[in-house]
Amino acid sequence: MDKRDEGRPGVIYDRARGSAIQTISGRLFYPRDPRASEVAVSDYVYSTSLLCRYNGHTLRFYAVLEHLVRAADLYLRQAGVDDYRSPVLLHHKHRARVALRVLRHDLHEGVVGDMTSPMKGCVPSFKAVEDPVEHAFAKSFGDGGYQADAAEVKAADLAIAAVERRDLMQGDEGAHQWPGLPTPSPDYTIPSDDPTHELLTLIDEIDRPAGFGLANIDGNMAARIVSMARRALAIHPETWRTEWNRRHAALERAAELPPITVAGLM
Repeated sequence: MDKRDEGRPGVIYDRARGSAIQTISGRLFYPRDPRASEVAVSDYVYSTSLLCRYNGHTLRFYAVLEHLVRAADLYLRQAGVDDYRSPVLLHHKHRARVALRVLRHDLHEGVVGDMTSPMKGCVPSFKAVEDPVEHAFAKSFGDGGYQADAAEVKAADLAIAAVERRDLMQGDEGAHQWPGLPTPSPDYTIPSDDPTHELLTLIDEIDRPAGFGLANIDGNMAARIVSMARRALAIHPETWRTEWNRRHAALERAAELPPITVAGLM
């Protein structure tokens, strides 16, 4: 066990298990010794509802949790399922399973954070920590076989990333190319204003007990994620609004300021 954290101020450390993070519920989770039995889903739905994608470089507050819900939503729509109340998902168990895996694929970032892809390239050892944590989260859902659909989950992740890049990032779409992203869906957009109401509506629609096919495929996994997502967003609507207003005001101020030049700094 790495002992570099032992004795460091502010770091909870166990000689047998390494350092730990303290979650919102007061539980401890040890990234170097991750255990499925210690994953409290509500803690990580809560934290990912407050964790901004792209290190905050978005036109409004865009939570990892919103990314997960929208990624699963776009996946199903592109698979031809645009009405969650339809029993069609019951006849497409593979799609339902993939959608569930998309819906929870980044929840472990409530432990490891949402490290950007360039930074992951700078820290190749990061995967050695992230992968066991992700596996523990999957096992906590009884989903030990999640890697079987890894390619489809990644494709869904890239599909929503293309939309996020188009709708939420500053600058001309063609100014900086992001290699490997598909063409963003012209039929799917992410709103630029306060998303709380729309996202709660979407989650509510997904969780309709009378018809949501995913719940019939694996009620445990679907119910835990969706109900916790609703609760987290219901608790924090003002956080979303406050973050959006702050970022919007900052962008407006930046637009009004004259450009900074080298001469102006001397």
